[in-house]
Amino acid sequence: MIIFKTIARAMLSALCALAFFAGTAGQAAAQSSECVVDQYNNTVCPPAKTLCLLESSSRQVKCSPPDGGVIVDRYGKAQCGVGRCVLDIRGDPFCAKDSGGAAAKGQYGDAVCTGGCAKAQASLCTTLTR
Repeated sequence: MIIFKTIARAMLSALCALAFFAGTAGQAAAQSSECVVDQYNNTVCPPAKTLCLLESSSRQVKCSPPDGGVIVDRYGKAQCGVGRCVLDIRGDPFCAKDSGGAAAKGQYGDAVCTGGCAKAQASLCTTLTR
């Protein structure tokens, strides 16, 4: 019985770690500070301290403000904020109100952010060109 409990705990720990890394890997791929390929197959590189992604709806590279965040909403549109961004349980994008602030989902799927959360805005994004 003790061996079974030990094995069960080890398996649970491994599954939790795998779920954590799978979730963070998806976000890392979505928000990268490295160069990306635009809709014309050109490699474009973002300014320092910005995050960029390829917007699926327009196929343009959209970037956050310096130290900010960028995320794609449920319609494939890039939304930005002065801090990092997260989608809440309803799929609405929110970003930290503090520049460079963190954002995460809370226990019940609500957005939790450094300095409070603000609705992400497309107007805060810039389009990266060559």
